[in-house]
Amino acid sequence: MYKRQGLDITLNNRNLLTLSGNFSYRFNDSNDGQTFNYQSPENVVTGSGNRNNHQLNNHYNYTASAFFKHTFPKKGEELTMDANYNYSFSERDYVFTTNSYDSLQMLLPENPVLQRNNGFSESNQFIFQLDYVNPINQNSKLETGIRSYYKPYTAGNFTENYVFPTDSYVKDTILSNEYYIDDMINAAYINYMGKMWWNIKYQVGFRFEQSYYKATIKDRDQSFSYSYPSGTSNILNSIFPGIYFTKEVAKNQDIQLNFSRKLNRPNFFQLNPFIMGADKQNYRIGNPNLKPEFTNMGELNYNPWNEKFNLLSSFYFKITENPITSVVYPSEGDSTVLVNTFINGKSSVTYGLSLIHISEPTRLRRISYAVFC
Repeated sequence: MYKRQGLDITLNNRNLLTLSGNFSYRFNDSNDGQTFNYQSPENVVTGSGNRNNHQLNNHYNYTASAFFKHTFPKKGEELTMDANYNYSFSERDYVFTTNSYDSLQMLLPENPVLQRNNGFSESNQFIFQLDYVNPINQNSKLETGIRSYYKPYTAGNFTENYVFPTDSYVKDTILSNEYYIDDMINAAYINYMGKMWWNIKYQVGFRFEQSYYKATIKDRDQSFSYSYPSGTSNILNSIFPGIYFTKEVAKNQDIQLNFSRKLNRPNFFQLNPFIMGADKQNYRIGNPNLKPEFTNMGELNYNPWNEKFNLLSSFYFKITENPITSVVYPSEGDSTVLVNTFINGKSSVTYGLSLIHISEPTRLRRISYAVFC
C-alpha cells in the first residue's frame, strides 16, 4: 500500500513553498522449502532431508518534506532549501523446520530441528540542504551550499534453537545481536564554472565534510566509532577538491580532463567486531579499527556523438590511501576454518580504459578494458 500527498504554495512571484508526504506499508507471508542429501567421500548417499522456512515480514515507511525556492531579479539566480524526514520500521519472523533421515528414510532422533528468528530495524533520517546559484555572466556561474545528514538506526536479530530434552528454546548467542548506530555527515561546498582560453570550459570546486559514526552493540555493551576530522592533524582529510576541463575539438566531439578526491567510509558490517555469518568452514567478522579510504582520481575522456551514435572512451588513474581490502586467513583455534574480514592497506594504484558505445536509444553496447596494479 502506498499513499502520497503534496501541496504547492505560491507565497508571491519570487517565493514558492512545497510540502509533501507519503506513507507505504508492505506485508509478506510466505513459505519456501528445499531438499538435500548427505554424501560420503565416495559419493554414496548416506541420508537426506528437507527444510521449510516460514516468513512473516512487515515494513512501514513515512516521509515528510518541505522545499522552498526564492528567485532573484537576475535570471538564473536562486536560493533553494530542502528539508526531509524519513521514518522506517520493519519486523521479520522466520521459523526454520529441518527434518533429517538416514539411508533407509527413517527419521533421525531429535528431529525435526527447529530454529526461530525474530528481527527488527528502525531508523529516523533527517536531511537538510541549502543551495545558492548565481550566474555571474554568460560564461561563468557560482554555486555554493551546505548539507546536513543525520540517521540514528537501531536493529536486532534474536535467534533461538529448540532443545528436545527441556522442550524449550535456547538463545543462540553467536547469531543473535542488537545494535544502535549514530551516523552524521555535515558538508559545505563551493563550485565555480567558467570559460578560459581556446574556449575551454572549466569547473573548480571544493567540498568540506565532517563525519561522525558510532555503533553500539547493546547486548555486549561494546562500541566502535570514527570521527573526521578528529583534530587539526587530519583536517586535510576533510577537504575534497575537484577540477574539470572540457574542450570541444570539433562539432559533436569533446575532450574532458578531470581531477578529483573522494572518500569511502567503512560501513557497519565492515566495522562490526563480532561474527555476522558462519558455517562449519568459515565465518565473517568486521574490523573496528578500519579507517576511511581516500581516492585521488584523474580521468581523460573523449566523446564523439551524433543522433544515432555515441562513444565515451575514458582512461582513468586512481591512487587510493588506506584502501579497504577483504582478507581471508586460517583461524588460530582451527586451521581448517577460514576467517573473512577487512583491513586497511597502505595504498593502491588502479588504472584502466573504459569504452562505452551507444548506437541506438534502446540498445546499449558496452566494452570495458581495465588494468589493475
